[in-house]
Amino acid sequence: MLMGSHAKAMREGSRDDVREETVVVGAGRTGMSFARYLSQRGEHYVVLDQAPNDQQREALQEIDDRAHLERISNERLIAAREILLSPGVPRSGHELQAAITSGVPVRGDLDVFAGACNTTTQVVAITGTNGKSTVTTLLGQMAAAAELSMKVGGNLGIPCLDLLDETSKGYILEVSSYQLESAGPFHADVATVLNLAPDHLDRYDSLEHYYETKASMYQRTNIAVVNRDTDYSFDLSGCGEVWSFGSRRPLDDQGFGLIGGALFQGENRLLDAHELKVRGIHNQLNVLAALAMGAALRLDMQVMLRAARRFEGLSHRCETVEERNGRVFINDSKATNPAATEAAVRGLVGQAKAICLLAGGIAKDADMRSMARSTAPHLTHVVAFGRDAEVIASAYRSEAVAVTQVDDLDQAVAAVADGSDVVLLSPGCASFDQFRNFEHRGDYFKALVHGLGGTDGD
Repeated sequence: MLMGSHAKAMREGSRDDVREETVVVGAGRTGMSFARYLSQRGEHYVVLDQAPNDQQREALQEIDDRAHLERISNERLIAAREILLSPGVPRSGHELQAAITSGVPVRGDLDVFAGACNTTTQVVAITGTNGKSTVTTLLGQMAAAAELSMKVGGNLGIPCLDLLDETSKGYILEVSSYQLESAGPFHADVATVLNLAPDHLDRYDSLEHYYETKASMYQRTNIAVVNRDTDYSFDLSGCGEVWSFGSRRPLDDQGFGLIGGALFQGENRLLDAHELKVRGIHNQLNVLAALAMGAALRLDMQVMLRAARRFEGLSHRCETVEERNGRVFINDSKATNPAATEAAVRGLVGQAKAICLLAGGIAKDADMRSMARSTAPHLTHVVAFGRDAEVIASAYRSEAVAVTQVDDLDQAVAAVADGSDVVLLSPGCASFDQFRNFEHRGDYFKALVHGLGGTDGD
């Protein structure tokens, strides 16, 4: 009995001694960026994934032939010196919770980035439910036009750890709510929460929890850029400056808004909305947000306006694919939640007489009835497809809209009714039931429209 107790005490007493290994959880894009970061510093680590595969192993071997990829296990996690967590892996998993309870530090890529980034370098952070990638890209183009060398990436494109560069003047980062969960001491010079709408309710235990996670961005910044249209009470007490944007008249010179189809800063008319190449009020708000952030960074306004006029938007975001026989096909595959679909439909009001909406995929517990109520008055036909097609079809049938329910995107395109002058793929759902991601879904739709599609989404 005494020997057993002594052995147990010895094991517990030596626990910190065996915590010599950093454990990376998740072998996706962020996980591989952790691997590159650690390898460059000569650190020993192991990568864990829920379902490791040969492609991931090959990618890891190209980074570091000493590194190993294994399946997630309690033993590995509890014995870790620290855990570097990919944002796609929830902290709520029982394996991670066991490690957290045992005292293992869990850090995300923003946390590691904050520790490695030069403290004199400017950091801009952009989060929100929709529009993040568009605003991040546009602000990056504005900074480049102003000859300010800033690296652009984060949740968009290049992971933040891969952006680290001692010669850079700053970083413009798209930030997701998942990243904010494990952001540690991450802090920005300028930050915005572009908007808040229901999303990711399959990950968060409540809508309020999701909103609070997004809103925490404002506790991590010196200068806040706030959307005046957002019905949420943000805590801005720690912010030295507050700029704003919104769909109505600006309140002051640090406010940007819309007046009579034109973009304004305070009382100063900046440009007419029709000068922009991107369509829809939601994109006008994206431009206003980028202008407000650029102004907070003290970029030259005329340089920013020239960049805004040139900006053509991003693929899979209200992207015109083709016009055929008087019918326009629009790819808005990035609309992975109802609010994004609502914005896309609103942006077409007045420009189209008969809109056919293609919607479907994985609804993520979102309220499709609200989307149907908001968009139905502007639609003549809805084609619902994918895993949650029945949920979407039922919501629109209750709004007395013509609905066709099909299995997949091939059938959806084939089912478009005669008389529609706009066919809008704006799914309002995640894509993972039939596609790798929203880009795969959008590219597949474009191939179908061009007559090059196959027979399935694999």
